Amino acid sequence: MAKLVDYSLRDFVRETASNSPAPGGGSCAALAGAEAAALARMVISLSLGKKAFLELEQEIQDAFIGKQEILQRLEDRLLYLVDEDTQAFLKLMSAFKLPKSEESEVKRRKTAIAEATITTASVPLATAQAVMEVLELLPLIARYGNRNCLSDIGTAALLADTALGGAHFNVLINLPGIKDEKFVKDARTQVELQKARGNELKDEVLAEVYAGLK
Repeated sequence: MAKLVDYSLRDFVRETASNSPAPGGGSCAALAGAEAAALARMVISLSLGKKAFLELEQEIQDAFIGKQEILQRLEDRLLYLVDEDTQAFLKLMSAFKLPKSEESEVKRRKTAIAEATITTASVPLATAQAVMEVLELLPLIARYGNRNCLSDIGTAALLADTALGGAHFNVLINLPGIKDEKFVKDARTQVELQKARGNELKDEVLAEVYAGLK
């Protein structure tokens, strides 16, 4: 199977719409997160050299510019997770198809399903973490970025919020099939903490955007 990130936009959308269960919400969430990072990088690029930016304190300029490399790394990470999410799901489906006629086969199938289910929750957890790192960078960019790009950084915040929620859904739907109680507890705690912090960051960015668009 070709990498999803190598598809054209049209082919990716059509593959998502097909009767194949993958790519699904997890891959789309990772893609939305990558787009959020990309938009934020664009705003940085369109801010550098502008008069208003050059009038900022040097410390702020340096902090602002320093976010570009971090966002590039997060964008790459999230694009990688687009395919990882689909591969995790396909691995789980393969585990369910393992033979179960003999006791040894039943045991091997059960182990494979357990391991694959943890992976299907771990990948969107990784997506959520990467998206949170993107969200943490957006308020600074919204505050000091090019005012003509307010709509772009606002869109980045909304995409990141959608990516975070989508990743969380894909974590939560897999937890009932996991027997590792510590993993499940930690995952639920992480989701709740990220939801709260993610909403704070999104609202902070949107407040800046709406204020600037008045």
